[in-house]
Amino acid sequence: MVWSGNRYYLFYGGGPWYSAASGIGYATCTSPAGPCVDQTSATPWLATGATTAVGPQGPVVFKDLSGALRLGFSGWAGTVGYPAGVRAMWTGLLRFTNGQPTI
Repeated sequence: MVWSGNRYYLFYGGGPWYSAASGIGYATCTSPAGPCVDQTSATPWLATGATTAVGPQGPVVFKDLSGALRLGFSGWAGTVGYPAGVRAMWTGLLRFTNGQPTI
């Protein structure tokens, strides 16, 4: 959960992590305890095709050493599934434009 502008943003993973169908969504909240409103109930905010990672999942928000806000998440690097696939950690700059998160 991160504060930006005048609200909290709660990022979450949805769908099975072991497939290309998983993705990351977000909700906006008035406080850390809620209430929260899902902003991505129809489609994921971050999904396969929107990033190099396939089946993004497990989001975490943090600041890097320069103070920039980042989103970390896991995803498949190419082939989905073991033993041929590799589950890797990915990061991207997290920004908010007109109340919308972008990476």
